Amino acid sequence: MRFEEKIVELRKQKGLSQEELAEQLGVSRQAVSRWELGQTLPDIYNLVQLCELFGVSADYLVKDGATKSNSTGEETSPEEAKQKAKALARIAKERAKQQQAVRTFYYAMWITAIICVSFSVATMVDSRTSELAVCLVAAVSSVLYIFLYRKSVKEIEKLDLEREELE
Repeated sequence: MRFEEKIVELRKQKGLSQEELAEQLGVSRQAVSRWELGQTLPDIYNLVQLCELFGVSADYLVKDGATKSNSTGEETSPEEAKQKAKALARIAKERAKQQQAVRTFYYAMWITAIICVSFSVATMVDSRTSELAVCLVAAVSSVLYIFLYRKSVKEIEKLDLEREELE
């Protein structure tokens, strides 16, 4: 049996729609549909989530003729697998959110630097502009962005640890 056929079979055995499976994995319904049609394959992270949700090994999913057991050889109840998949999906969504925050703070720091350089040039041209005010705005903004950046990075690290504990 091919990968796409196994995904369809396992999803139906769990009584899940494509939409429900997608929600549990934190992907779009279209992604699940493409997997089931054999158009694309899930990334390694989603493959691990599928194995845990369905209680099967990665070998079973990706190899023809592999036996149907999970990676530890233990039986996983459908409810445990479902809860674990939901937790992993929540972590994935929160991690993506924190990564977006990190990118936002990074760009904000660059924008602040550009504005400060612009004000410095303006100060050189027109001495009425307060150089102290420009430096103060730059310093406060930089400290704030660095604080928020570090907070988001630490949150990502915390989410990675939580994911490792679940896996």
